[in-house]
Amino acid sequence: MSDKSPPARRTSPAFPEAIRRFRQDIRGFGAIPQTLPRPSRTLPRLTLKPPYRRKLVVVLSLLILVAAGLRFAPQLAGSDTVPAELVGSWTTDDPRYSDRHLELTPDALILRTSVTEGTEYSVQRVQRRQIAQGSAYIIGAHSERGGDYTLMLEYHKAQNTIALGKPARVVWRRAH
Repeated sequence: MSDKSPPARRTSPAFPEAIRRFRQDIRGFGAIPQTLPRPSRTLPRLTLKPPYRRKLVVVLSLLILVAAGLRFAPQLAGSDTVPAELVGSWTTDDPRYSDRHLELTPDALILRTSVTEGTEYSVQRVQRRQIAQGSAYIIGAHSERGGDYTLMLEYHKAQNTIALGKPARVVWRRAH
């Protein structure tokens, strides 16, 4: 019987050396380090060049202005209560409105057509501006019946009267 053994391989003398280097190169490949590297003691400083610095200052300034505007916008727009100088019952001598009364409370506007009949509106906003004779007001109100009403009037402090409507002004006096 013949012994069939594999033919002998010829290897170069550098072959075992190449395997040894390969094994050394892959020895740490895929291994998890036992300790994590220590972070540096100082963090890198963010430095912005002048054009970016100016843009950043402008953007931050605009954000501050918008935030301040949102904070103070309701105060600039007006209030939601009728001022004390307008609170009360008002009547007029005009024959077209002789049977009507206007009542203003801090939070309501009531238009009376008789002693028992009237429409009540809840005050939503009040805007005021100064005029030569006193103050001009725009009162926005809402009725539970589902209607919105805007009353524009001028309060004349010297005469203690209010004038409604433009151009035909109806003068109302405080009822006693």
